Amino acid sequence: MPAFFLTPFGALATGFSLFNSIQNIRKRQPWSWVFWPLAIIFASVLLGATAFIVMLIYALATHR
Repeated sequence: MPAFFLTPFGALATGFSLFNSIQNIRKRQPWSWVFWPLAIIFASVLLGATAFIVMLIYALATHR
């Protein structure tokens, strides 16, 4: 159960990693294509973590 409390920190770390990946893609270096799959993975994880947090808040707020 305590591991679920770390989800917001993981979402923040994923957001920073996504930002870093996008910055490296914008530099247009020869190896920047490597960051595209990482950006897609980070974006999907961030979206999933955000959806999980929203669903958890909704469940806790409406549970009686």
